[in-house]
Amino acid sequence: MEMRLCPLCEGDFWGITKTSLLMGDCFNENLLGILSTLWYKINERANCYYIHEPLNIVHIEGNDRVTDQNYLNVNFDRQILHYENLIKEELYLKITKKLRPDEFYSLCRAGLLYMRINRDKYLSLKYYELLKSYKKGPLSDFIVKHELPAIIYKIYFKLMPRIKIAIRRFRNFF
Repeated sequence: MEMRLCPLCEGDFWGITKTSLLMGDCFNENLLGILSTLWYKINERANCYYIHEPLNIVHIEGNDRVTDQNYLNVNFDRQILHYENLIKEELYLKITKKLRPDEFYSLCRAGLLYMRINRDKYLSLKYYELLKSYKKGPLSDFIVKHELPAIIYKIYFKLMPRIKIAIRRFRNFF
């Protein structure tokens, strides 16, 4: 079986894994909340078995996590770094494309948008190549094919902090 069930699993689950299966790989700390990139690699190398019994209960909250719960509330530069690294995770993108095409499309479209904003033509082209066979509707097709949405998004990123400050001042005034 080429693709195993593991990529279809979501949520927190734990297992016992030989350290030799890591083969030098580790979690990519430049990715925001996508820990599956490492687990997909381990899954390709391992024989996995599911035991429907808890082996241990582990507390997973705290400041020592690789990614925290606020990973979506990050700045523009952090998002750029995320999508620059995501495109390098070829196995993750391949499995996501096959098993979760809508998620794949959303990730690649966002990556394309951020790379265009960052004026990285090489990575923009890589994301575009991944997306060009998808037809998701007129708006999505427009976002993929044209530069204008990236320009609008960049303006939004520059103005948003000022808008938030203005809203806070307005609330404090009344």
